[in-house]
Parts: sequence; C-alpha cells; structure tokens
Amino acid sequence: MAATEEAAERITAGAPYRLNSAPIARLVRAFAQPARRQPRRALSLMTMQKANKRGRPQSEFRRTVMQAARQMAAEGGPFTWHDLADRLEGISRASPADCRLLRRTVENMHEAGELGKVGERSVPGSRRPMNLYMPGDGVAPERSKAKENRGEALARLLAMW
Repeated sequence: MAATEEAAERITAGAPYRLNSAPIARLVRAFAQPARRQPRRALSLMTMQKANKRGRPQSEFRRTVMQAARQMAAEGGPFTWHDLADRLEGISRASPADCRLLRRTVENMHEAGELGKVGERSVPGSRRPMNLYMPGDGVAPERSKAKENRGEALARLLAMW
C-alpha cells in the first residue's frame, strides 16, 4: 500500500499545481496487479476434424442435425427436413423461425457435401414435392453444366456479334 502511495507522490511531485494523489494511487495499484486473463479454451481434435473449409468449427445445432440424419438414414432411408424437424427436440414445425433455421441448415449441409439429394417425395402440408436427403461423403455436389458453361456461351455470343 505504502509503495503505491509513494509512487503516486513521485508522479504528482513534478506537477506545477497540486494534484490529488488518491486517484493516481488507485491507477498505480491497478497497473501493478497482474493482468487477469481468462484461459483460452483449447479446441479439441474432434472439433478441428469437423471444421468446415474456412476452418470454423461446426455449431452444436449442425452436429445435432447430422447425428439425427445419420440415425434416420440407418433406420429408414432417405428423409426430408420435415422428418428431421419431427425427430429433433426443440424444433417445432409450427414455428416459422425453427422451420427456416432447419431448412437453411439442411440446404447448407447439402452445399457442403454433408447431405446428398437422392430424390423427391410429396409431403402432406407442402404444395410441392420436398427433397429427400441422405448423409453424403463430404464432397460438395457438382454444379450444373449450364452454370459452368455460361461464360463460354457469352463468349460465343459476343464473337458472333
């Protein structure tokens, strides 16, 4: 205690006017203490193995969806995101936000290659057939040839013009 007050007195001694040394003593005490850092949470090997292309770990929800997808595929084959909604706890098909979250997660998993589309099926409560999914091998689906050849078609069009 005395050392911090002495340090505060030394700091204020050279000032051309009288300073209150109490706040300065508090600052000196604050900086004299070792920094309180929270220990970093180490990423486990399991989390790093499940990281996506950009290196970000998968969310707990996405891992839960994948686990439910593997169970459903083992039990009954292809499934829709409606079937996953019925299987997952905490997801209500009556809630638009829950349905949107699950549907977008399944679509993103398909884009990442974690789920593969294997067909379509009519589902009660849906106006059009819904996609059927199965767990994939982790390879992203190939884009359609029409999308890949857009540049070539444009180049031919410009060449003819």
